[in-house]
Amino acid sequence: MEHSKTTWDDIEKLGWTKRQVFAKANQERGETMENPDSDIELNGNKISADWVSYNALLGRPILLRTMGPRQGKTITVMKTFNNLEKDEPLFSSPWSMSWTEKILVEITMTRSPSIGLKGNIEINDVASTGLGISFPVDKQGPHRREQSCSRHHWWPVRVPPRRKVTIIMTVTNRVNKESYAHDFGLLKNSSMVATQGKPFDGHQRWGLDMNWLLDSPKGKLEFDTVGKTEKIEFVKISEDPHGIITEEPLEIPPAEATETEVGQDMKGEPSAAVFVFPANGAQVYD
Repeated sequence: MEHSKTTWDDIEKLGWTKRQVFAKANQERGETMENPDSDIELNGNKISADWVSYNALLGRPILLRTMGPRQGKTITVMKTFNNLEKDEPLFSSPWSMSWTEKILVEITMTRSPSIGLKGNIEINDVASTGLGISFPVDKQGPHRREQSCSRHHWWPVRVPPRRKVTIIMTVTNRVNKESYAHDFGLLKNSSMVATQGKPFDGHQRWGLDMNWLLDSPKGKLEFDTVGKTEKIEFVKISEDPHGIITEEPLEIPPAEATETEVGQDMKGEPSAAVFVFPANGAQVYD
């Protein structure tokens, strides 16, 4: 996975000025550094091009709060078969219906990262819709993904003598909202700052692990998610001559959903390469 290289401006936004980093590095090197402008280097090539530092997302998204769900229903009479005032024998009439159910998820960044970042954030179940999304961290959004399920089915409707049968369609719209935070900082085990000065422990140049040196500085971005689902159900209502009503749901066989619009596909995020350094977070270079 590609990462953005760390700049001194990034480090300052994470809470450390260049002079503070120099002072901390100088302390770890036994006060052997002299010039804060030339004796410390971040992603340069004057001291060493081998020591580099990268920005990265850290961990997984953290759920802050949930709002909802809000739910609304629309009930529509689709068809009525009236045999209530007749003594005709039972008759059957096929009834068919075509419809589409949809799931829509949307993500909007509400607090953008303060440092340069690359990569995607992945949410496996956006706002309890069952639909996931992966979106680029360097884009404000909104990022959308929509999944639809087009259906067609028919039912045999049987109407006994002196009965009335009504088919009802219920459309349930549900909206859920969730807010998340995600930490960012320096890529673990892969972010080094180059230093030089008088010999320290036998070496003039040292590469120091930035997370070890600066106590793993972090920032936080935030984003809101919205999930909208639409579910359609059918009910058969039977009424006898005495006004007694019975309800029976019409069974709907399962169907596979299809993507009708994808803001960002679900994509796995490859693991970053891991390099093991000494316990004190330092590398030496002569």
